[in-house]
Amino acid sequence: MFIPKHIIRKEIVPDWLEAEQDQEKGTKKVEISLEQQLEMIQLKQDLGQELTPEEEYLLQEHCSTYSSLEMAELKQDLGQAVTPEEQELLHQHAKLKEPAS
Repeated sequence: MFIPKHIIRKEIVPDWLEAEQDQEKGTKKVEISLEQQLEMIQLKQDLGQELTPEEEYLLQEHCSTYSSLEMAELKQDLGQAVTPEEQELLHQHAKLKEPAS
């Protein structure tokens, strides 16, 4: 009689989740890269979970998707009011784009 062997499949777990589980167990401290931390923070946001002050700070420091200039241009394109600082940025940028005479 043939008895099949049980095959235990190891699930593929993202590094950050594995690190979080290890920390919960208290077995070892795992270094998480900045990219992984940001991914984790964004996931928490997507799930509607509350962020710690440290996570909020990291997010503000490293996730400015648009530069100030891009935001000013976008506001201008949408016909929204542009702040004096943004106006100055747009003016400087326009100067840089002008051909040298």
